Order: sequence, then structure tokens, then C-alpha cells
Amino acid sequence: RYENTGATESSEDYLEAILVIRAGGFCRNADIAERLGVTRPSVTKALAGLSSRSLVEVAGRDVRLTPEGRCL
Repeated sequence: RYENTGATESSEDYLEAILVIRAGGFCRNADIAERLGVTRPSVTKALAGLSSRSLVEVAGRDVRLTPEGRCL
């Protein structure tokens, strides 16, 4: 299921959380941490990995999915 994208179940949890949070407006690291029950540093590390795979964009404090991230 994840072989072609390099995504993991954890990555998909982050992408889904971003999608749900953005439906209500902006999405910040703190929002993701609260929703997933993880620390902010964990979110920062995960977002760096997702960003390096072009699945998310971080603009200031706002986190957005790329078209590739939305597809997953």
C-alpha cells in the first residue's frame, strides 16, 4: 500500500490530521500535536520528513498539504 509513495501509516496519520484541521482554517504544529497526542518536536520532525518528500508545505506557522499529499 505504501511502497510507491514512501508513505507510512504514521505519515498518513499526519496528512489526515492536517486535512481535517485545515477544514476549519489554519493548521499549526500545535494543532497537529494536540490532535495526534504527540509532542510539538515530534510534529516538527515529522513535517520535515513530509516536506522533504513534497507532501506538505510549511509557510510560517501554517501547514498545508501539497497536491501529492492530498492524493495520499
